[in-house]
Amino acid sequence: MNWKIISHSVMGTSHEKGNIPCQDYGSYKVINNILIGVVSDGAGSAKHSQIGSQLTVETTINNLTRWFKNISQEYPDIEQNPFDQSYMKQVFQENWEIVIQNLQEKTKEGYSYKDLSCTLLAFIATPNWIAAMQIGDGFIVVHSQEEDSNYELLFPPSKGEYANQTVFVTSQNALSELQSCVINAPQKFIFASTDGLEKLAIKYINNSYLPYKDFFQPFEEDIENNKLEEEKESVLAFLNSQDVNKRTDDDKTVLICLFDENFVNSTPNQPPKITRPGKARKPNSINTTISSLNPNLLLFILGIISFFWLSFLSFKIAKLNEQISVQINLTNETKEEIKNLQNDFKSNRKNNEKSLETKQSK
Repeated sequence: MNWKIISHSVMGTSHEKGNIPCQDYGSYKVINNILIGVVSDGAGSAKHSQIGSQLTVETTINNLTRWFKNISQEYPDIEQNPFDQSYMKQVFQENWEIVIQNLQEKTKEGYSYKDLSCTLLAFIATPNWIAAMQIGDGFIVVHSQEEDSNYELLFPPSKGEYANQTVFVTSQNALSELQSCVINAPQKFIFASTDGLEKLAIKYINNSYLPYKDFFQPFEEDIENNKLEEEKESVLAFLNSQDVNKRTDDDKTVLICLFDENFVNSTPNQPPKITRPGKARKPNSINTTISSLNPNLLLFILGIISFFWLSFLSFKIAKLNEQISVQINLTNETKEEIKNLQNDFKSNRKNNEKSLETKQSK
């Protein structure tokens, strides 16, 4: 295949602090040069949404793979010529129905239907076109192969009346809120993500959601120019970085894809691993850890260490002076005792001599 793909799911810091599992899930499937990508964000208010998001992603991957294999037998040129938007919307609606059936089937294991709530973002991409759908928040951003083209946000995130509200696949209005599109043009770069990175990647200006070019362009350039394995580590380190976690404490799942005719991947369908914050890689040395600290924080830490070290030294010096003083006092007392003993000895000696003289005179 000619797709370079990076897939990561990272637990948010708020989930780690609250001992809540990562509720995101993402995966992909490659069939020749056809890429199927799916990400899902489990509802924070749903008790078992991590199970719902994984089931939703796996169901969608399997269903769209089955659909594409079947349709390509009837229409061998499907890779070059897409179906129109109304037909693809019907395909995505039918996929949603299968997702709901599987979620309802899951409730037989004791789970509440609402506790499996999650969002759904999916796309099918060939070297010549892309079809995509979305229920809920998160984003899919693409960049075409044409020169001087802009990054394009396929759908505005679905937001509720209040902050942090959105639509889920289990919502009553999920089907009416399903957004879909078909772009009959080759896309070089695709970036799909749950809403954990929305604040960093998407801006809201004049009642419109727009992608930040400065956010997406480095990812595209790096995945194009660097070795894929190195870039996977770099993206994971970024998602776990302090700068990112200052801006968002939510789970983060990304699918970063680049079409490169000169690239061949021998392991195209590896599921992503969920990592915890700060677990991207172990530092090679203590210098690596120190260099990654904020300078002000580093000065504060050094100040604290210096304070306790000086306090410890002062304590030890005071103890040492006390011991020396005691030793000096003991030495003076010992000298005095020796002197008294000497005087007593001399006095007794004189008395004995006088007593002896008296006896002799008698």
